[in-house]
Amino acid sequence: MPAKNNSNSFTPILLGLFLILILAAFAASIHKNRLEIGKLRVVFANGSSQNFNVYLAATLQEQVQGLMNKTSIGTCNGLGNCLGMLFVYQNSSSLCFWMENTPLPLKQLWITNNVVTSEENGVPYSTAIYCHIGEMVLEVPMNSSVGMGASVYLNGTAG
Repeated sequence: MPAKNNSNSFTPILLGLFLILILAAFAASIHKNRLEIGKLRVVFANGSSQNFNVYLAATLQEQVQGLMNKTSIGTCNGLGNCLGMLFVYQNSSSLCFWMENTPLPLKQLWITNNVVTSEENGVPYSTAIYCHIGEMVLEVPMNSSVGMGASVYLNGTAG
């Protein structure tokens, strides 16, 4: 009598493992494309302050993508009170930005030692390049009240 072929009993197990791997890869790709959210405390020149959520662009890939092709700032992954995007760098240096492929009119704010030191008004789709010294750059809607002289503290803590 020939031996019974048990290879069919492994098929559902292999299929299940394969599906788990596919779902895990899909979940990882969704998480990877979701930007981290930071808490930003802004102290305005008049002394008043307000807390905001911001998208953090900390990796090179996130910084290159920025707000390109976005038609709205959004809600910071559903958290609300979203100010814009904060580009965080390791050191103070000349940081250059442009608006190519960006349909939103944005104010670009260069921050040094937690103070907004330079400001440019970004024109949608413009290839003009603006460079200023800073440690961080904050991109906000053009109508935002954040501007020159404001103090900006990541994670909401001053000094």
